Amino acid sequence: MLIQHVRDVNGRPFATIVATSANHIGVAICSPKDHFVKTRGIIIAAARAKDAKRVKIPNRHEQYRQMGTKPIVWPIDSILHEEIQRMVLRATKYFKAPPIDTVA
Repeated sequence: MLIQHVRDVNGRPFATIVATSANHIGVAICSPKDHFVKTRGIIIAAARAKDAKRVKIPNRHEQYRQMGTKPIVWPIDSILHEEIQRMVLRATKYFKAPPIDTVA
């Protein structure tokens, strides 16, 4: 299992990406109102990786909108997208299998 914790531009972790194979990658994103916990992120992302055929990148701005606060200006979605692409390449090399369909 490959694990990557993703940090924002301020250096704070906000997501965990787990690859259980080249075709099974899961993402867990911490809610803006919660504290980031690495072990919880790994458990959630691993469970999502088990069932995942494609990685869905969540819309962080929508989470803030639902909370009634202004979206943060950092490019969180683009940071997460880049890290998922890196994990796909890393998992492809590590598990020695090409991915079927990676990002939705």
